[in-house]
Amino acid sequence: MALFKTHEVINLSALAGFLYFVPREFFLPFVFGYVFGTFFLSPDIDIEHSKPSRRWGPLKHAWKPYRKFSRHRGSSHVPFLGSFLRVSYLGALVFLVLLALEIGFSMEFNLNKLPHFTYDWAFFAFLGICLAELVHVLVDVLWSFLKRIF
Repeated sequence: MALFKTHEVINLSALAGFLYFVPREFFLPFVFGYVFGTFFLSPDIDIEHSKPSRRWGPLKHAWKPYRKFSRHRGSSHVPFLGSFLRVSYLGALVFLVLLALEIGFSMEFNLNKLPHFTYDWAFFAFLGICLAELVHVLVDVLWSFLKRIF
């Protein structure tokens, strides 16, 4: 496995190449997803003391159930599937927190008051997360291959 600092440098270097193919109006959601995927939703989130886990600060404990069911280099390192699982898990956590707030404090959340983002924005943000994961996995595979050769 490559050092995470290597992952970060390589991922951020690849970002410019991906932006060539992203329509200008979707640069912002794509870059947000890509950077968030590189630093916070990395496939290495399934390692308790990894940099991505530590970046969550006290919220890192919320990823404990995810780590329990996702062994390292298992489903978390399958391109697109790993991203889908991590985003779904994060979405479920946010939903549970909002539900607890609504029940506990009798707060009503009106989703119509939230900023309107199109499906295109969500797609390009998710695409950014997926491509950050893909670069991460390719670096891991290449690193393992080179270690066997040399």
